[in-house]
Formats: sequence, C-alpha cells, structure tokens
Amino acid sequence: MKNSRSLTLLVLALSITIHWSCKARKQQAEFTAEAVEETVEEVESVASEAPDEALPMEEEDTDEVLTITEEMPMYPGCKAFTVYRERKACADNKFYQYTLNNLQYPPIAVENGVQGTVVIGFTVNKDGTRSNVRIMKDIGYGCGTAALELVNSMPLWEPGLQNGKPVAVRYQLPVTFRLK
Repeated sequence: MKNSRSLTLLVLALSITIHWSCKARKQQAEFTAEAVEETVEEVESVASEAPDEALPMEEEDTDEVLTITEEMPMYPGCKAFTVYRERKACADNKFYQYTLNNLQYPPIAVENGVQGTVVIGFTVNKDGTRSNVRIMKDIGYGCGTAALELVNSMPLWEPGLQNGKPVAVRYQLPVTFRLK
C-alpha cells in the first residue's frame, strides 16, 4: 500500500511539474530542482491529510457492500472467457436471452399499453447469491413485480471481484418493458 501511495504521489508530482513547466516555458521562465521539491512536498502534505478510506485497501478483508469494483458481478455461464470484456459481453448476452425467455409481461400492462424501464436493486453477495432485492423504479401495472420475479428466479451470479477476491456488490438492473 505504501508503494502504491508513493507511486501515486510521484505521478501526481510529475504531472504538476510538467504542467507548470509547460506554463513556465510560455512565460520564458525556468523551474529549478527546488521548485520540483516544493511541489512534491505540497503533494505529500495534501495526501497525508486525505482520509485513509480514499486509498485502496489491498489486504483488508471486509464485509462492506461495494458499489463499484474492479470486476462487477455478472450473469453466470461465461467463465471460459479469460478476458474480462469478452466474459462481460457473453454474460450480458446470456442475461438478455434469459430475460427474453422468462420475463412475463403483465397482461394488464399490455392492455393499457404500458412501456418503460423498471429498475431492480439488489446485492450480489460473495457467493453469488442475491439479497436485499427491491424495486427501485416502477412503471406500474405489475411490471415492477414481474421484474422482481425475474431477478429472484435467476441462477447464482458471478460475484464482483476486488483485488482478485470476491466481494459483495450493490447492483442496479434496468429491465425494459417494450410492446411490439
């Protein structure tokens, strides 16, 4: 963690120095090693005042529910793909197929021409189970309940990963209802 912080400080100091150097050239002024040293000291001073939560936690095992992770949770069935982007595309496609086959458009919504997007919020736990499943945005006429039933009937998800370890992640899933 200390190396990561030092590297971050060095990159930040160099960025500031380069910016100032470019600005100084325009003004026909030159910076000395003393100015660079002052910049590094300023950056270290600001960084030391920053809360520890802002720094990446590499070794701490936490039961905290995250909202953003290095690898977000995804629908299962794509472990064969080793590249994250390909695995995510595969999972999105499988989720789309699952939705087409399992989402029940409420008859009352069809009769009333109701269309739109329902948002279901849930936590994907470290083991892929879902908890705290609830409707975040509803368009009415039973669509929220139908989307909730869809999410509750899904197989276990692939959990999110942070520093290569499974973590609980709060997830919001839009489910679109569209009449043809």
